[in-house]
Amino acid sequence: MTQPAGTLNYQNASVTNRAQRRLKWLAVCWWIWSLILMLGGSVGLFVTLIGTSLRKSGLGSEPPGTPLQISMTFALGFSVFVAPFWGAAILGFLAAYFLPRNRGTKTCYWTAIWSCLIVPFGTVVGVWTLMALSRRRRAAAAKDGSS
Repeated sequence: MTQPAGTLNYQNASVTNRAQRRLKWLAVCWWIWSLILMLGGSVGLFVTLIGTSLRKSGLGSEPPGTPLQISMTFALGFSVFVAPFWGAAILGFLAAYFLPRNRGTKTCYWTAIWSCLIVPFGTVVGVWTLMALSRRRRAAAAKDGSS
């Protein structure tokens, strides 16, 4: 028994609602994970600023650094400790925004792949996102094929 186009039965509605709920929970996980990454980057920024100020004041056994040495210390510390965390956090915020709205699929894929490199929690969230995106793509392909 086939249904006319545009009608929705109970089973299809419950599957769609379940999928939307899963995407909302995944988005919540991305918000939390991105906040954790922002905090990690903030700690890295704090450490970088302390290292730069110690280098500037000449505390310890070394004499004060030249302005070039001080700026290189900050640039190296920022690029190693802060930028990767904040970059991943910004991508995570974008994924958290796009996932429940069914938009930004490429951004979500790249974010999930990048997050898989951050073991262990990033891997879990990244794999879950890749599974959800592939499931959504299969469902869209099946919908297009059936109509």
